[in-house]
Amino acid sequence: MIPNYLGAIAVGIGGDLTTVFQAVNKTTNHGYFAFLAYGVKAVFPEFNYADWLTPEAIKLMPILNTGGWYVSLATYGTKLAIGHIVKPGWENNSTYRKFRELSLIGSRPGFAPVLLLTGLADLAVPPEAAKAAYERMRKQGPQWSIGRTPVSTMTR
Repeated sequence: MIPNYLGAIAVGIGGDLTTVFQAVNKTTNHGYFAFLAYGVKAVFPEFNYADWLTPEAIKLMPILNTGGWYVSLATYGTKLAIGHIVKPGWENNSTYRKFRELSLIGSRPGFAPVLLLTGLADLAVPPEAAKAAYERMRKQGPQWSIGRTPVSTMTR
């Protein structure tokens, strides 16, 4: 426990990057893959964009350093067709899989209670991804709870 830390609220938690990004890959928000690739490379410098991203997606990578969050997402959303940002089998890349394991929510004990909220109509974070994260969290101890709502304003 961390002194004076009361807990956390997690809204729209993805839990497993693969599940979330499989859904994202089917939307114009697929630019999130560029941010994910950037993060994987930051943790594992040997990660090669060309092993994971399409050549068209790699050409747009410099926008991440100059455009910020919204400009980058808009650029990928308008310049690349849905499903054309990552190569087939992206989820099997060994470096990505190591990163995924580090990021798997609920795979290690938390420090305090967590309230997990998820929208049942959320297109970016499928409810089953949040449910799986919750089940992993429950195995770590009793300080977890989940709330669900049928409405999502996070993605439309």
